Formats: sequence, C-alpha cells, structure tokens
Amino acid sequence: MLERSATSISISKQMNEFYELNGIVTDRPACPHLNDCRKIAKSRELICCSQAHIGTKYGEEIRIVVVSLDTGEDAYDLERRTEVMEEIRYVEKPCKQTKGTMELLFDLLGTKGILIDNVLKYTSMTNSAKCSGVGSKNKLSTRIYQNCSKYQIEELELLQPDVIYTQGVDSMRYLRRYFTENEIPSAGKINDFICKNELNETDVCFGILNSSVKLVKIANKPVVVVECPHPSARDGRWRVFKKEKMNIINRFISSTYNVVNIGT
Repeated sequence: MLERSATSISISKQMNEFYELNGIVTDRPACPHLNDCRKIAKSRELICCSQAHIGTKYGEEIRIVVVSLDTGEDAYDLERRTEVMEEIRYVEKPCKQTKGTMELLFDLLGTKGILIDNVLKYTSMTNSAKCSGVGSKNKLSTRIYQNCSKYQIEELELLQPDVIYTQGVDSMRYLRRYFTENEIPSAGKINDFICKNELNETDVCFGILNSSVKLVKIANKPVVVVECPHPSARDGRWRVFKKEKMNIINRFISSTYNVVNIGT
C-alpha cells in the first residue's frame, strides 16, 4: 500500500471516481469511445484505459503535472502506475521519455533538496491518449487523441496543477484551444522576473519564455504551462531545449511559485 500525502490521497480518490464514471478502467474498459478507437486502429491491437500517475507526495508545496502522449505497451490502474513510476531509478537508464522527464523535474526541484530518484513522487503524469497501440513505435491516429481530449481537460481540472509540462506537439494539440481560451497575459510577469534577477541577454530570455510559457486559468487558478519537445524526439529539439531553455524556464517557475525547500 502506497503511503500518500493528504493531497495525494484526496486527488487519487477524485481521479478514481472520474475513471469509474467514464469507463476508463484498465481491467474492465467501458469508455464510450472504445469501439470507435478500435475501428480507427484497424488491425492494430489497443492496450486500453491506462490511468494517471499521481505522485505520493503530489501537492507538497507545488503541484506539477506532465502531459505526454500514451503509455506505450503498458496499461495500469492509478495505484499500480504510481508504484511502477516511483520504482524507477535514474542510474538504471530508463527510456528516453522517462529519463528526460526526470531531468526536467530535477532541474526545477533538485535545488530544493529533492533527489533525482524522488522527483516523480512530487509529480502527476497524464496521457493525451488513454489507449496505446501494440507492436509499433508509430503513434496512434490523431482521431484517437481527439476522442480522449475531453478526458484530458477534466483530469487537469481535477489535478489543479500549478505547473504543466506538455511533451511533444501531439500532447498539446487538443489542449491548445482550451489553453488559448483561458490564457492570462504573461508578458508583465516575464519582464518582472527578468528585471528582478538582473539577467543578461534580456531579449533572448524574454524570447525563450514568451515562446515556451503560457499563463492560463484552470479551475479558477493561474497555471504555468510549458510547451516542451518530447524527450525522445529524433530531430534534436529536446537536446536544444535542455541546453538552451530548460533552466531559464524552471527558474521562472521557481520564482513565480517561490518554491522552497521541500525535502528528499
């Protein structure tokens, strides 16, 4: 049995109720889109109805959510997925997506006393598609992601994040309209951050933050949304993001939410 913080217990309970209500249940899938998605996938077998990872320390000081594509060739319920995620060790060389995610989170939380092997405990992870395909590294049809988009938004509203990292173009595709409709002007906060920290190359810093970061309102609270390349991108975009953008973005987040020492 996982030992969860009070916030993690409360959010997990709400998420489980949400999954039951919508038929997103790993061992007895009953999603109303399931038959349609199977037709879209054609001969490709689907692994159905994977649920979110809710870190056991989620909500301690700052609520971080990572939104990625699908879960690959695995589908777990919420408790089992969290067990699997929190057993991952960076030194054991996890897949590129997980490795990059841990590095991204450690860049934000590492200076606050969090070990890289523990960053996933403070994070929740959702997927744009609740089902994934078997036997191919090619992503599923965008129509499947579209079928899941309503659930993706409702998950975020339940999680009430402070920060959202989206991974890859497709993880943002059906969130973009929602974020745009709920966007809050951010230029003032970006300028204040740059001036307060007396950063060099102010135009470059502003360009990075203005192009990669949005402030949006979700469940009546401001949220920092960061559009990241997918960590397994083959075109070098993740490498550039990690080298040139990651730290300045995470410094902005840390400053915005005044992240303090959390623990290990």
